Amino acid sequence: MSIHTIDRAHEVLADQALLVAEAADVLYDMAMQPTSRHEDLADLEAVYAEGGSFPATIGMSSVVAAMFVDLVELGRRLALQPGPLPTSMVSQCQVARRMARTMSDALETGTEQGHVQTLNRCAASLQDDAGVGTDLATAAAAAQQALHTMLQSWALGI
Repeated sequence: MSIHTIDRAHEVLADQALLVAEAADVLYDMAMQPTSRHEDLADLEAVYAEGGSFPATIGMSSVVAAMFVDLVELGRRLALQPGPLPTSMVSQCQVARRMARTMSDALETGTEQGHVQTLNRCAASLQDDAGVGTDLATAAAAAQQALHTMLQSWALGI
């Protein structure tokens, strides 16, 4: 594998993570604005469709893709809710947004400094027994797993 191939793979992954961060922003808007949830869902699905061209292979790429799927599913569930959400659910959406933005920032800047700790804190705030990552890949995987657990709890709670 050449350096150009590695650089291109990282660039594609950073672009995919940026779309996930955009999706998380839309999800947070949905949590805050019950009157525009159906329009926001259309925006969320459009962002997801744009990201459909990215491969979900292994490693960070599969973590980013799984986070994308979970955010879209959360958005679909939010769209079914007619009124304001409980504060705790809004807070969870805010954590998901921070998680996605942190992952995107880390991949965009190419640095792990501070990002690993932020992802670990986000994961812990969504799931008490969340795993703890020691590098960006493992922290992102733990955060994605916590997000998925949150999605499953919403299936029971909504």
